[in-house]
Amino acid sequence: MDRYQFEDDISEYIENNLSIAKRKEFEQYLSKHPEAKDQVNSVRSTIKILKSLPSVKTSSTFNDHLRQKLSVQRDVKAVPQRKPGPNIFGFTPLTAGMMAFVLIAIVFVGIELIPSRTSSSVAIPQQTVNNNLLPIPTKSTPIQSNPRQTIASDLKEDSTATENDLNNNNPNFEDKINYVKTQ
Repeated sequence: MDRYQFEDDISEYIENNLSIAKRKEFEQYLSKHPEAKDQVNSVRSTIKILKSLPSVKTSSTFNDHLRQKLSVQRDVKAVPQRKPGPNIFGFTPLTAGMMAFVLIAIVFVGIELIPSRTSSSVAIPQQTVNNNLLPIPTKSTPIQSNPRQTIASDLKEDSTATENDLNNNNPNFEDKINYVKTQ
């Protein structure tokens, strides 16, 4: 006997309606499975509680009134459900319109970002070309580091060399810096 067959036969066992062979098989299952005894006792107590409940008296016309109500319920037609509004590919018109707008925007931005074949290199405004801050130096000496010197002296030497290069190459450097600051 398996658990499902056992559960099907519990009420028959309690009411003593099982055949002798089935009853022996049921009791063998009980002896092998201690949790099954708790289940049988639980069903037994539930049946006892149900039998102790007071019986409810109804009027003699109860069945007739019940049948009348059931027949009226069968005759009542179901309330028709509201039909959904028009859909475009399964979307409401508002959602479909928003999706179309986003799609058009993506296509437009994509077209604007693709360079055309006739476009030339990037045009530099004339003002930028005329207002170069520093001319390209014609002669520069690389700064060589001496491993014996300290970092502080290297920095001082580098800054002095840079100031000298700037002053020698472009005497109007301060004017250009002031011009950039005012921009």
